[in-house]
Amino acid sequence: MKDSEQLRIFSDRAGDNSQPTPSLVSVAFEATRLTQARRLAALTKKEVAARIGVSPAAVGQYETGASRPRPDLMPLLADVRSVPMTFFLPGRPHGKLDGSMAHFRSLRSARAYQRVVR
Repeated sequence: MKDSEQLRIFSDRAGDNSQPTPSLVSVAFEATRLTQARRLAALTKKEVAARIGVSPAAVGQYETGASRPRPDLMPLLADVRSVPMTFFLPGRPHGKLDGSMAHFRSLRSARAYQRVVR
């Protein structure tokens, strides 16, 4: 998406208190937000697909960013997780964990090579 398109989406919102239209949210759709919402709801791609009337492969494409959901699907996606459509807009921080340094064993029970900090 071009910066001018993103600016237009947010400037449309700034003028009044109305929510952006589904078509504007579809244009600015942030793929990782759908994955986050689906996982927080403990839903599979198949379950989300059944609720919005598309194939599980389509949901997978939405999550990878290979394609964007149609504007008529945006309210349905928001209802699946009970979030506002603006949840799918970029710009708000979302949780991203770095698992490379995670250690889930007691250091005492871990082998010496597993305790080395890289």
